[in-house]
This record gives sequence, C-alpha cells and structure tokens, in this order.
Amino acid sequence: MLTTSALIHIGASAALFLLVWNVLGRGLLKPFFDLVIEREAKTTGSETLAGHKREELRALEANVRTAQQEARLHGLARRDELVSHAKVQAQGTRESAVESAQRELAKAKAELAQLRARSETEIEAEVERISAQIIQRVLVKSAERTIH
Repeated sequence: MLTTSALIHIGASAALFLLVWNVLGRGLLKPFFDLVIEREAKTTGSETLAGHKREELRALEANVRTAQQEARLHGLARRDELVSHAKVQAQGTRESAVESAQRELAKAKAELAQLRARSETEIEAEVERISAQIIQRVLVKSAERTIH
C-alpha cells in the first residue's frame, strides 16, 4: 500500500491543486467566464433586439404602404372633385356664353330689322322723289313740245 510520505505528498498535491484551482477560479477563470456569459447575453440580447427591430421595421413599412395607399386614394378623390368642379364651372361658362350670344344675336336681329325698316322708308321716299323728278321732267318736256 501507500506509504505515509506518498500519502502526505498526495494530500499536499491535492491541497495545492485545490488552492491553485480556487485562486485561479476566482481570480482568472471567474472573470473570464463572467465575460463569456456577458458576451453571450449581449449577443443573444443583440439578436433579440435585432429581431424586435426587424419586426418594428416591417410594421413601419406596412404603415408607410398603408399611408401611401390612403394618400393615393385621397389624391384621386381630390382630383375627381376638382375635375367635377371644373366641369360645373365649364358648363356655367358655356351657358353664360350661349346666353350672351343669344342676347347679342337678338340685339343684332332687332338692329337689322330697324335698319331694314329705315332703309325701306328711305327707299320709298327716294323712289317718290325720283318719280316726282321724272314726272316733272316729262311734264316740262311735254310742255316744251306742245308750246313750240
């Protein structure tokens, strides 16, 4: 079996090993393991945070798409409203122009009727004057022929 000196040597080696293990474990390995655990937590936390950020990005993209669709629909509705308003204005302008043209046409017709009536009156007066001159000349020439 083992001798006493071998047992002392084994006991001393075991005690020395436990002492070195304890010192190294607390002084060197514990901070190292803590650092490894902390980095793992940060990595896992970063991955989790990145996953949350991706989800937030997807939600924001969906919100942006929805807002774009709403803006597009609003723009189309506004365009339709403006086109409708422009058509109403154009119709009003057209009706106003037609009414104005009809008034001008009626005014021109009335003026033409007055000019025609005045012309007919003037023509009749001129015809009577010319007829009177012709009759007078004929009578004067007849009188000249009979007197000679």
